[in-house]
Amino acid sequence: MPIKAILFDFYLTIVDIKTDERKDHLWQVLASFLQYRGAAVKAAELREIYFHIVQESLGRSAERHPEVDAAQLFGRLLERSGAGSSADLAGPVAQLFRLLSIERFRLYPESREVLETLAERYRLALVSDSQALYIEPELRTTSLAELFEVVVISSELGYRKPDPRVFQNALARLGLAREEVVYVGDSWEHDMIGARDAGIRGIWVCRSQEQERAHGAPMVPVISDLRGLLPLTRELS
Repeated sequence: MPIKAILFDFYLTIVDIKTDERKDHLWQVLASFLQYRGAAVKAAELREIYFHIVQESLGRSAERHPEVDAAQLFGRLLERSGAGSSADLAGPVAQLFRLLSIERFRLYPESREVLETLAERYRLALVSDSQALYIEPELRTTSLAELFEVVVISSELGYRKPDPRVFQNALARLGLAREEVVYVGDSWEHDMIGARDAGIRGIWVCRSQEQERAHGAPMVPVISDLRGLLPLTRELS
């Protein structure tokens, strides 16, 4: 059956990103902002409250691979820090947190050209373990959003990869059978195992030889960057 769509992971597949959610500067800025809102909370205390809420939220989930929702997390953080409960404020504070956490965010050099070329022949979709509050503006900054017909975001599902339902959600929204798509991602455990369990052919983007050696001889095609997709998709089709 010919390939009709290509599903992609986003972070570390299309975009090179590095974040640090524990760094002091992040929590100092957030604490200062919340102090303006009436909270008497110090940076170290705020950081401790946040990670406690994350673990609490994950622990309450019945899912094997649970996902949290940033808007809900930061709503609770505002409340517990003494800044009051404001649904309107939770989203912007979550996005400020994300912005402060980012140390590197850039497209891989080949991403734009490869995706634009593939979009001429295939339907494209994103399947990302992410927060809608984060990935939607970050995708816009790349100017690639219009290339993706479907965007599946784990925070909107309540569970994350490698749960096969994440991939099945993309299939349902595309209206395609699993044999009609391939999935491209950088994580062996989350992307390749998840795609396999959903019955979807995987293509592993492995930019590190050490990482590839750690998994022996993977039973999926391996490419060192997205440029390897162009000849490979022609072969698979």
